[in-house]
Amino acid sequence: MPIAPVNYQALLTQLDFTPLMQGMQMRSEREDAKAARAEQTARRSLAESKFSQEQDEDKRWRADLADISADFTPEKLRDLMWKHPDKQEALKSGFDTYNSYQQRDVISASTSVLGALNSGNTDFAAKVLADRKAALAEAGVNTDQTDALLRLVKSPDPADRQRAYAMLGMVMAGAVGPEHAAGVMENLGIGAKAERQARKDQLDQDEFEERRRHNRASEGVAAGNLALSRQREGRVARGSGKAAKPAKLPSGFILD
Repeated sequence: MPIAPVNYQALLTQLDFTPLMQGMQMRSEREDAKAARAEQTARRSLAESKFSQEQDEDKRWRADLADISADFTPEKLRDLMWKHPDKQEALKSGFDTYNSYQQRDVISASTSVLGALNSGNTDFAAKVLADRKAALAEAGVNTDQTDALLRLVKSPDPADRQRAYAMLGMVMAGAVGPEHAAGVMENLGIGAKAERQARKDQLDQDEFEERRRHNRASEGVAAGNLALSRQREGRVARGSGKAAKPAKLPSGFILD
């Protein structure tokens, strides 16, 4: 009996592909779920890494801030802002919210307080801050930061003086940038650079005074020698029978 040819087209239409399609769908769903879990894990890992970095950055900021607050110098202010540009940008953004009059007022008050503190005139520094606090309060502006700074200025503790410098330094850094702020503070006599310049100026003054004393001494010796010479000439003149005017010795000169 001859074998009838296979009708593949009819065979395909009679096959039930439902289990196959269901299996493919399940596999696709498993792969999608796996990819979603992998993406979620990656996002979580990235978030945890970012959070860890932010924590480390915050720890470094707090450590550096504690250092500059304990022993303030304009040089440390420069370094602090360079190491933490995000904090510098935050300070600048805060300062930029002021209008031009308020900005000038902040810079003027900060400079006045810094100069007064460095000269030891804490009463004037406190008055500047008290007047500013009153003006802010009248305008309905929060005075918490001014209050904190005022307490530091009034405190007899030298450590609080350093903290006040640090607060004012960061205000100035936000206002005019850390480089300019440090320069202003150095010009006011604050910091190691200013101290080195002051010591150099003192050494120069001491050297000038020493040279002046040496010159005076040399002039005194020369005048004394001249007087002795004239006195000897007078003795010779008297010995020859001629009158000679006695020489006048300089005050304090001792004749051996």
